[in-house]
Amino acid sequence: MAKSKLESLYKAAEGLKDLDLKSKTVVLEEIVELEEALIKEDILPILQERIDPVLRQIKRPLVLVVDYDPELQTTKLRLSHGSDAQSISEAKVIETDPEVEHRTNEIKKKGIKKAPMTNVRVKYPDGTVLENVYAWHTLRDVILRTGIQRVRDLDIVICGVKLISNRVDKKYAKQQKDLGDGWLMMTNCSTETIRKQIMHISNSYGLGLKVEVFERVKKSDLAK
Repeated sequence: MAKSKLESLYKAAEGLKDLDLKSKTVVLEEIVELEEALIKEDILPILQERIDPVLRQIKRPLVLVVDYDPELQTTKLRLSHGSDAQSISEAKVIETDPEVEHRTNEIKKKGIKKAPMTNVRVKYPDGTVLENVYAWHTLRDVILRTGIQRVRDLDIVICGVKLISNRVDKKYAKQQKDLGDGWLMMTNCSTETIRKQIMHISNSYGLGLKVEVFERVKKSDLAK
């Protein structure tokens, strides 16, 4: 009933120019009242049921702002830590990355000699050295030390997928590694590509990193 009445009021609002001031005020007040009732009765219960359990995992105050555009039929979520007016005005948009369309008729290459297994070693100006069993582990550590959002802002893309994404890719899901808080890191690339990515991060933020690529020792060689 409320929804059908709200629809009627919207139609009436389209002809507000033909109404007197008092009638316009009454129509607009009724629209606001019914919109709030719709949110209270239909939206809030869903939020409380589905979002509350997730939000309880967050230990800091935050503000979630829903931006809905009726003309474009789009909904965006903005997030800000804090609760004052400035925090709300500065809230940043939180969006899921668009789905990537991959070609399905890729030609498999044959007869290519497999390159030696390599790794990377990263040295910071303060003497800190990052070196792990696998190169992508080291890239992950560099990303975490630099800041996930800062690296994401560089918009690095691998095989059409963002290096740091909030969407599980349908083709490279196994190559996306969890960084926490809904962020995934794409790892389907060579050691040389990882070296270039780390250097790009370093140059972009003036980190002064030195990156060395070296051949990884096989377990079988260690046993000799």
